[in-house]
Amino acid sequence: MIGFITPITAASFNLSGVGPLRLETAALTVVWLFTGIGIPLIARRILRGIKP
Repeated sequence: MIGFITPITAASFNLSGVGPLRLETAALTVVWLFTGIGIPLIARRILRGIKP
């Protein structure tokens, strides 16, 4: 979540050193969010498939 919230929040407050919110930054943030959601879901599915 931090990788998603921090860039968007920093850009929206126009903090120095961050620069304006560009399309590339927004796209990377969305990809990072979906990766953070997807990895646990995929791991859960794999682990359920492993039979003892």
